[in-house]
Amino acid sequence: MKKMHRAGGMAELAARQAFELIRDLAGKDSLSPRLQVMLTKHGDAWIKNCYKLNLRGAYRLVYIWLDGWFVILFLGSHDETDGWIRNNSGIIPNSCV
Repeated sequence: MKKMHRAGGMAELAARQAFELIRDLAGKDSLSPRLQVMLTKHGDAWIKNCYKLNLRGAYRLVYIWLDGWFVILFLGSHDETDGWIRNNSGIIPNSCV
């Protein structure tokens, strides 16, 4: 997030948006309707319970729902996100508790 913020432009706007979304998710047990419309059209079958939120400028925030918690896995451009998911396909996160 820091790297994107320093890059400026659309990356900075996406980083700010991601920060706001993470703050909105903290302590929640479900996505608000506002965030539900930001979900990508297809979840990610490569990682169990994995979802992606569309951010400004084709950036993505990747998270999983684990033991009642939103766990942020990755933040980056569309291409960076696809690469990260391919490189981490099949991971099985441990319990948060």
